[in-house]
Amino acid sequence: MAIDEGHTERANVISGSNPESVLRLVLQGTNTGLWTWNMRSDAVTWSPECYALLGLAPDKVEPTGGVFFDLIHPDDLDRFQQAIATAIEQRVSFHCEFRVVTNDTTKWLENRGRAQYEADGTPFEMIGTVTDITERKLAEQRQHELLTRLEESEARHTSAMMAGGLAAWEYDVRTGRNVWDEHLSRLMGVPADSAAPMADNWLDFVHPGDRPRVEAEFQAALNGAEQFVSEFRVRRLDGAVRWFASVAAVLRAPDGSVTRVAGVVQDLTERHTAAEKLARADAQVRAERDLLAQLLDAIPIIVTRYDASVSRVLVNRQFTATLGWTSDDLLRQSAMELCYPDPAIRAEASAFMERVNDGWREVPTRTKDGRVRQVLWSNIALGSDLRVGVGVDVTEQRNVEQQLETLIAQLKEADRQKDAFLATLSHELRNPLAPILTAAQLLGSPAIDQQKAEWARTVIQRQVRHLGLLLDDLLDAARVTQNKVVLKRTRVDIASVVDAAVESARPLIDRYNHRLVISLPAEPPLLDGDPLRLAQVFANLLTNAAKYTDPGGRIELTAAVTSGALLLEVHDNGMGISAAERSRIFTMFAQLAGTRHRSEGGLGIGLALVKGLVELHGGSVAVHSAGQGQGSTFSVRLPLPTEAGEDAATTSSAHQASSGCRILVADDSRDGADALCLLLELSGHDVRVAYDGVSALALAQSHRPAVAIIDIGMPDLDGYGVARALRAEPWGRSLLLIAMTGWGQDSDKAAARQAGFDEHLTKPVDPGRLEQMVATRQDRTG
Repeated sequence: MAIDEGHTERANVISGSNPESVLRLVLQGTNTGLWTWNMRSDAVTWSPECYALLGLAPDKVEPTGGVFFDLIHPDDLDRFQQAIATAIEQRVSFHCEFRVVTNDTTKWLENRGRAQYEADGTPFEMIGTVTDITERKLAEQRQHELLTRLEESEARHTSAMMAGGLAAWEYDVRTGRNVWDEHLSRLMGVPADSAAPMADNWLDFVHPGDRPRVEAEFQAALNGAEQFVSEFRVRRLDGAVRWFASVAAVLRAPDGSVTRVAGVVQDLTERHTAAEKLARADAQVRAERDLLAQLLDAIPIIVTRYDASVSRVLVNRQFTATLGWTSDDLLRQSAMELCYPDPAIRAEASAFMERVNDGWREVPTRTKDGRVRQVLWSNIALGSDLRVGVGVDVTEQRNVEQQLETLIAQLKEADRQKDAFLATLSHELRNPLAPILTAAQLLGSPAIDQQKAEWARTVIQRQVRHLGLLLDDLLDAARVTQNKVVLKRTRVDIASVVDAAVESARPLIDRYNHRLVISLPAEPPLLDGDPLRLAQVFANLLTNAAKYTDPGGRIELTAAVTSGALLLEVHDNGMGISAAERSRIFTMFAQLAGTRHRSEGGLGIGLALVKGLVELHGGSVAVHSAGQGQGSTFSVRLPLPTEAGEDAATTSSAHQASSGCRILVADDSRDGADALCLLLELSGHDVRVAYDGVSALALAQSHRPAVAIIDIGMPDLDGYGVARALRAEPWGRSLLLIAMTGWGQDSDKAAARQAGFDEHLTKPVDPGRLEQMVATRQDRTG
C-alpha cells in the first residue's frame, strides 16, 4: 500500500507547529482572512489573506473601515452596514454576504464576526473572518437559473397546452385502463371529484357517426403504426358534441408488443364552427360576387373590379367595348401600364385609384387601338378585398362641349360682325341718301336755275349709282354664301380680265397717286371662267390695296403659270396685316382694326366675296404679310383647262327661253310685281299680274299659266292658300309653283313645300335663278 509522503509531511508540520501556524494553514486552505476592528480608535487589522482577498497590497494601503466600505458594491453597502449595526445592538454574531469590486473584478465575500463588550455593555472591538464565496454564489446562480428555466419551460408547456386547447391522455393496453389529465376532464364535462372517468373503453365517448372510422384508425396504429392521428367528434357527459383532434405515440416493449398509447387531445370545436361559418360566408360571398359580376356586365358603364382574394383585375363588357382591353389583357400586363402609358398620367391615376370613395376624377385613358378616351372615374370599396372602379366615357360629351364652345365663339363673333356690319351699312346708306335728299329739295325749289338743277340731277345719279354698287355687293355676298351664284363660263384671256379690273380700280389708284406695276406672261394663258366675276375679284383686290396703302405707294399685279395653275398676286407696300387679323380677313364683314376711315364706303364684304368667287372657279386665295407696316400680298391660284378641245362656250347660266311661256305673277307690292313682270316680258314670256290672292285665282282660271310666281304674304288669301287652290285644279297639278317671300328659314321652305310649292325664292329675287327655273320648266314641257 503506497504512502502519501506529502500528506505525512503536512501532518507532521501541523503536529509540530504552534497554534498560529495551524491557523494560518487553515485560513489559506479555506480562502479565508481574519480581521479585527477597534471601535474606540476605528483601527482595523487585516491578515495577509484579507489583503489578498481584497486585491490590496499591505505596503500601499492603510487598513481602515472607510477603505473597506469603499470596496463594497454600492447596492450592498447599506445592507452590510445595517447587518453590523443589528449584530452590535442585539449582541449576536454578525453575518453578511456581499460583493466587493476590486481591480475591475467583482467578488462575493462572506463576513462573519462578533463584538466584544465592556462590563457596562459598551462594545469596544469586533473580531471576524472574511471568506471568498464567489464560486459558491456562481454555482447557486447557475442552479437558480436552471430551476427558473425549468419552471418557465413547464409553465410555457402548461400555458401552451391550455392555450391550444390541449389535454393529455394515456391508454394502458395490458390493463385496458385510460388515464387523462384535469384539462381533458373539463373538456369532457366530467366533475372534478369523479374518479377514473375513462375506466371503460375510451371509444365509447366517440360520436357514433365517427366511431367505426376512429376504431379502425386506432387498430391500425396498434398493428404496426408508430402514431395514432385522427379528428373526430365526441359526446360529452352532458350530451354536447365537441370536435377533437388526437395525436398519440404507440409505445412498445423490447419484444415489439404494444404496452401503452400516450397522446394529446386538442379541442377543435371552435375551429370547425368557424370553418363552417367561413365556408357558408365564402359561398355567400362567391354567390354575391357572381351576381355582382352579372350586374356589372349588364350595366352600360365602364367597370373594373380588383379582387384581392385572387389578385386580379376583372372588367365588364362595357369596359371592353369602350376601351378594347379584356380581363386577359390586364392579367398579362399591368392595367396602369396599358391604359396610361404616359408616366405622369399613370402616377396621377395610380394615386387616385389608391384612394376609395374620393369622388370623381377625369383621366385620359388609352384604348387598345391607341386612341385616347376621356373617362370620368370613381373608386369604390366593397368589402376589405374587393374594389370597384366605375367609369363613364365622356369623350363625346367633351367633344360636343368643345364644339359648342367653338360655335358659341363663332356666334359671338358673327353677332359682333353683324352689329359692325349694320352700323357700317347704316352709315354707308346715309352717306348717299343725304346728298340725294338735299338735291331733291333743290329740284323742288322754284328759284333754282338750269345749271343748279343739272348739278342736282348729276348728284342724284352719282349717289344712286353708289347705292347700286352697295346693293350689288350685298346681293353678290348673299349669293355666294347661299351658293346661288351662277357662273357664265367661257374661255377668257387673263389679260382682258386684268384690264377690266384695272379700269374699275383706276380712279381710286389715281386719286392716291399710287404707282401700279403689272407683270403678265408673254403669252397669257386662257382660263375657263366667268370674265365678269374674275374681273370683279381682281378689281376688289386692287381697290383694297389702294385703300390701305399710303398715298404715293406701289402696287404690283403679277401672273405666272405654276404646277398646272395660274398664280396671280397683288402686292402692296401699305399698312400690312397682323397675324391675328390674317386669320379672319376673308370672313364676312371683316375690317382691319383702326382702318374704318380708309374703307371708302366699303361694307367689309369684298374679300369674303373674292374668296367665294375664286373657290367657285375651283381656285384658292391666300394672304401674306410680315406684319404692321410691312405691306401685304394676296395670292389667287386658278386652275388651267386640262384639255385643249374643251368646249369654251359651256355655261352654267340659266337656259335662255327658245320661246316664251305663260306666267302668273301675284304680289301685293305693285312696284315689285310690275318690275318682275317687265323683266320676264323682256325674256319673251307671256305674263299676267295680280295684286292679291283672290284676283290671282281668278286670273289663273282664265290664263291657265305654266308657271306661277306667288308672294306668300298677301292680304285676304295668302300664297299658301293660292297654292293649295291651284293644286286642286286638274290643270294645276303640272303647274310650276314658285314661292316668293322675304322669309328664308328652313321652316319657311318646309311650309312652302307642304302647301304645294315646287321652288322657294327669297326676296330680292335673283333674276338668273328665276330664269333657270322657268327654262327648266320649258325643257320639261316643250
